[in-house]
Amino acid sequence: MAIGFAVTAREALGRERGLRAAGEQRHGDEESALADAKEDAERELRRHQRLLDCHVDALIAAITSPRARPVPLPGRVLETFCVTIPGWQRKLAESTGLVPRDLERLLKSDLPITPVLARQLEAFTGTPARYWEFLWCLHDDYGARYVTVSTRPSSL
Repeated sequence: MAIGFAVTAREALGRERGLRAAGEQRHGDEESALADAKEDAERELRRHQRLLDCHVDALIAAITSPRARPVPLPGRVLETFCVTIPGWQRKLAESTGLVPRDLERLLKSDLPITPVLARQLEAFTGTPARYWEFLWCLHDDYGARYVTVSTRPSSL
């Protein structure tokens, strides 16, 4: 009978240890999931802050005199927005299907942002396509009004 109690006690102790180990494992998994969720939330917050900065720049450029404050270059905005992504230029080229020469033109703001390219940029950056189209329109309008006018030879 004493052996039976010893076996029962040993089984209960083993069960208790197993439950404790499972509880510790579950707690560790919950802490890990919480840490991952916090990192994801912080990364998303930084992305939204960059997006907001881009929107603010575009809005300020739209409401102020272009001569007082030039429109932000779409290529520069894209570069600023993606600089935190490792190997972003290669990934952007793969995502959009741009050849290196066209990617270089895009970053120099020499490549027009078409609706198709704007949707591809939206898929890559998470920034709405209408933002990229609006930014290009501002840049293009500014260039048409002020850059070409100032570079024309005067007719004196």
